[in-house]
Amino acid sequence: MRLEWIEDILCVIDTGSFTQAAQKRHLTQPAFTRRIHGIG
Repeated sequence: MRLEWIEDILCVIDTGSFTQAAQKRHLTQPAFTRRIHGIG
């Protein structure tokens, strides 16, 4: 597992929102969602 995947997941947990996590990770929400779906 890549470190950025763990950071992405933790960011979703911390913010409680894909949209807020995407903003915090400096990505658009659709791009962030694709990254999360690509983990599994």
